[in-house]
Amino acid sequence: MLDLFAYPVSAVMKLWHLLLHNVLGLSQDTAWVLALFGLVVTIRSFIAPLFWIQFKSGRISMLMRPEHKALEERDKHATTPEELAAVADAKKELKERYNHKPLAGCLTVFVQFPAFLGLYRVVLSMARPEEGFGADYHPPIGVLDHADITSFLSSTFAGIPLAAYRRMPDSDLAALGTNTADVTALTQVLLLLVILATTFNMALSTWRNRQSLDWDSRVGRGLFYFLVAMSIATPFMLASAGWNGPVPIAVLLYWFANNLWTFGQTAVLHLLLNIRYPLSDEYRAHSAQRRAAFKDSVRERRAHKWWVRRRRLASFKASNREALARDKAERATAKREEKAAAAQRKKARAKAQAQLREQQKNQME
Repeated sequence: MLDLFAYPVSAVMKLWHLLLHNVLGLSQDTAWVLALFGLVVTIRSFIAPLFWIQFKSGRISMLMRPEHKALEERDKHATTPEELAAVADAKKELKERYNHKPLAGCLTVFVQFPAFLGLYRVVLSMARPEEGFGADYHPPIGVLDHADITSFLSSTFAGIPLAAYRRMPDSDLAALGTNTADVTALTQVLLLLVILATTFNMALSTWRNRQSLDWDSRVGRGLFYFLVAMSIATPFMLASAGWNGPVPIAVLLYWFANNLWTFGQTAVLHLLLNIRYPLSDEYRAHSAQRRAAFKDSVRERRAHKWWVRRRRLASFKASNREALARDKAERATAKREEKAAAAQRKKARAKAQAQLREQQKNQME
């Protein structure tokens, strides 16, 4: 599958090199470096409409959320066929009013992910050929032939070969016409740029996700906390890989260009989204209310845990042991009552659904 995407990606890179070198007359070195940036810009721009669809779908879901949550609550307590039918009609009307297409935001991922992997694979394969740098023949990578790969491997940026990396053996660096000290100096500068671009990019994504977070969703909160953790860890992981791993100068340039362009593209699309689909006052109020409710529940659970711990520490007193026992019994009773009420509602709802299906079947007949 990745080989399939390698063909269009390599074709874009070759066309950029031909334009910059053969048409505009730039040197081989400059043409290949700019071709890396042109490759990122072209692929990202080509997929930008898919990002817009994804952003738009997510924003519409946000605008619908206050009304949708209210309908979900009605649906949860509906116990008659009439109530279920009314809720179903209201949900249908809500989706039609907002022209909501939930699958639109999901399908784009299946196109974006292979495209990005194909892009990264082409760059990495060019910079680190499996057959070695001094091979007499380099097999094609997509539409890039032996001459293109040889030309790329002999190109430099700031006097350092694009294929060089800091941990490369001295003999290989000497064969490329450079040394560890020079590669290390350039790697430091590029890694700093990569870390800055990545940090800005992930900070923007984290801010956008927090703005759209559904505080009632445990999965949504978990994914948000994971994104926050990755926003902190990713720059360090990239720095470690670029400093200690076999990451060529060409890949560092690609990382910088990709993160820089993604940051700018995301900022522009988010600005357009706020112009065309601004957040409503209803959504802002709903989000603030649900966030406050979540924080209150966290504080309540935390306070109860500390109360239990203090009672346990002082459990040598009979009164404290009795208080712990009462609290445990009360919470267990409340939990049983809640489960019983939920089971009763579920049973009544299932009965109402069966009646509604029977009514719909009779109407069709």
